[in-house]
Amino acid sequence: MIKRSIWVYGDLRTARHWQDCQKVLAKALPLAHTAGADIHLLLLGTSAGDIAAERSTLDLSACVPIEGAAEHAAALGVTTVICLEHPHLRVPRADLYAHVLAEFIQTRRPWLVLMPLNDFGRETAAICAQRCQAGLIADCTELTCDNNRFVGRCPAWGGQILAHITMADGWPMAFVTVQPHGVAVAQPQPDRAAIERIALENVELPAGLQIVRRTMESGETRRMEDAETVVVGGAGLGDMRGFGLVRELAAALGGEVGATRPPVLYHWVE
Repeated sequence: MIKRSIWVYGDLRTARHWQDCQKVLAKALPLAHTAGADIHLLLLGTSAGDIAAERSTLDLSACVPIEGAAEHAAALGVTTVICLEHPHLRVPRADLYAHVLAEFIQTRRPWLVLMPLNDFGRETAAICAQRCQAGLIADCTELTCDNNRFVGRCPAWGGQILAHITMADGWPMAFVTVQPHGVAVAQPQPDRAAIERIALENVELPAGLQIVRRTMESGETRRMEDAETVVVGGAGLGDMRGFGLVRELAAALGGEVGATRPPVLYHWVE
C-alpha cells in the first residue's frame, strides 16, 4: 500500500502570506499524524539574483526568498520541502503557478493539497483541481480524519451552519483552501527535513497576458486578524452615513473596521 501524502503550498508573496502558510501547516500536522500520512511543503520561486534583476519594473521587494523559506520550513516538522524553481516563477501569478503546480502534482498524485484561504489560493486551487480532475473543498476551518477519510469542516450560509465535507468515492485527490486563523504558527523541531530542489524546464508564460505593474499596499492598512480591537457594523445602521459611525468609533479606539454581509453587499464598506 502506497503511503498517502499531504502537501501544503507555501505562499512567498510577502512575509504575512508566508506566515499564514505556516499556520495552515500547523493545522495539517495533526491531520497527517492521525491519517498516517507524510507531509510536504511546496515552494515555487527562483533565486535571489533573478528577483533582483526584475525589481526595476515590478516591486518584488516584499517576496520571501525561496532559499530562506526552505531552510526555515525544514525545521517545521515536515517530511520534505519541495522547491520548484525557474526564472519565470520570480513573479507570483495564479495562472502560471496553477499550470506549473498542476503538471507537477499529476506526476506524484498526493492525497491532499492544502492552500491558504486568500484570493490567490482560491484561484490557484480551482484551476489545479480542474486540470488534475480532482476534488475541491473550499474555506475549511478544521481538518479532520474520520474512518480513514478526510473531512473538512467549512462554514456555510454566512457562518450559520458548519458543513462537514469529504471526497466522494472514486476521487483519490483533493485541493483544499484552509483558513489560517485560530492557530499559532508551527514551531521549529529538532529534526530537519530534506530539501528537494527541482529546476523546472519548459516553463512558458501564458500567452496574451502581461503584468505591467506590481505594488505593495499601504503600510497603514492592517488586517482585522492582526488588530486588537475590531468595530463591526451591520444592516441595522441603515445606510452608508450610519455606517460612518463605525469608522468614527474604530478611529477613536485605534481599531479596525469590520462588517457583516449586508453592508458589503450594499457597498457601504469594502
